[in-house]
Amino acid sequence: MKKTLQIATICMLLILLVGSLVSCNQKEDPIQDDPNEAGYFEFGNHLFAVDGEVTEATLASLGTQTKEPEEAPNCAFDSQNILYSFSGFEVETYAKNGKNYFYAIYLLDDSIVADRENIVVGASKEAVIAAYGEATDAKEGSLTYEREDYSLVFFLRDGKVTRIHYLFKVQ
Repeated sequence: MKKTLQIATICMLLILLVGSLVSCNQKEDPIQDDPNEAGYFEFGNHLFAVDGEVTEATLASLGTQTKEPEEAPNCAFDSQNILYSFSGFEVETYAKNGKNYFYAIYLLDDSIVADRENIVVGASKEAVIAAYGEATDAKEGSLTYEREDYSLVFFLRDGKVTRIHYLFKVQ
């Protein structure tokens, strides 16, 4: 009986240990359920998705806002867009069917990596093309890559990325 209790205790401890190790390696993800989809950014233990629903918890997970949110009219949805500013990036939201969604993400400095391709503000035009291939639309000062649900735009000056914009295609 004593050996059975010891074995049961050891098994229980192993189960708890394995469970805690698994949970430590899982990302908290209130923003996006599938990290295998393109168009996301990683902030600490959170994934941020283009066109993800905006909640107070989502905004809080992105860090401290650097200034008060700014509102502007949205013609497409007869509502207000809101621009939230954080250190190194901004997010713009739109309202639809009583909920707010991310409309755009603006990367402003090299503190955040774009997509999974390790491109940051300051990267060379050549690095962008090597990572993403030929642009869908290449203009003086920008490279645009069209995705199914969003556009990825790299703004350039003197051959270097100055800003990166993710723009959700609103339907």
